[in-house]
Amino acid sequence: MNLSTADLAVSKCSRRGTLQYVIAACSELIVVQQAEASPTVNLFQRMLGIDPSEACLTKLPEDIERGAKILIEELQGERSIRYWGVEPWSRALRELSPPSLAAPVTYPTWLEGTWRVSTQLRDVKFPLGRKFISDTVPGYRVASILVLPNIGKEPEYDTRFILPDLTGDVVEDRAFSLCQKFEAFWPDATVTSVFSEPTSVQMKYEGPTARQKAVEQQVDLRVVYGESYKIDETRTITAEVFSQNNLEQGLVTQYKVITVYQRGLEGEVTGIQRVSAFLQDTEAKYFESDGFSVANYDYNFSMRKHSV
Repeated sequence: MNLSTADLAVSKCSRRGTLQYVIAACSELIVVQQAEASPTVNLFQRMLGIDPSEACLTKLPEDIERGAKILIEELQGERSIRYWGVEPWSRALRELSPPSLAAPVTYPTWLEGTWRVSTQLRDVKFPLGRKFISDTVPGYRVASILVLPNIGKEPEYDTRFILPDLTGDVVEDRAFSLCQKFEAFWPDATVTSVFSEPTSVQMKYEGPTARQKAVEQQVDLRVVYGESYKIDETRTITAEVFSQNNLEQGLVTQYKVITVYQRGLEGEVTGIQRVSAFLQDTEAKYFESDGFSVANYDYNFSMRKHSV
């Protein structure tokens, strides 16, 4: 279910140069902060009116791997998705043994380096309906999705991909990237420390709450599952499933992130990303959701490499 203009009841309030949009969904409210328009010309404005999701996923090779095809269908689909694209989230976690994550997701060599990222919110969907949305759904609260800390904002930030000597594969510098992204999406917060391992991150930050201006909080992030596929020489698709624990809030969230990267002729990279949120088994509507995602957050992005 998409959020059309008719669905939105918008109330604006000034907060350090941003607009706060309150989305009325029947009797439930979802708060989404929207940043001011960036003066930087986005790469997508120069793509002849072609939607980035269409540009990245056109003319797919016939011999594309089945795993990549499943992820593309999930990324393009209007419906709710399931964990791993096949099994419900509940059965995948409880009845299946996920592959051992001895190493993080890998990326093509052309992504190595430090990049400046521009973001653009494309859509927010509640595929099972708004009755499944509450304040515990990933994305409802700020920092409840560490890889997308403040749904609705469209900041610019730096991200980095590195080539460790031990593996020979390009991987994301997760500590650097998450820190940069977190403070860009939530300027009122400051990251105080980040400890990162190949498949987990521990981040501490100071941020405002309803009662205090600065409270230190900790977020533990774990990669449950990850995979990546080469679509062709200029495109790659990745997927990761995360389990996140916001300790002080007593909030545990699970979500899946699917991303397509496409290299351009001038070295720029464009892409699309979907973050799908799942319910916890402690929530009343968990079994009714049957392991399907209850919210999908879609972003476009463009990347320009920093000069050496």
